Amino acid sequence: MRNRRFTARFSFMFFLVRLIADGADENIDNLRLAAALAWK
Repeated sequence: MRNRRFTARFSFMFFLVRLIADGADENIDNLRLAAALAWK
């Protein structure tokens, strides 16, 4: 289970990195909030 949760978080962070790389500068604050909630 622990490995599964880690994989899910890794996939989520990778998704955020892709969004930022695609030029979602206007959504960076929202992405940071989502990341903070995900890692809480």
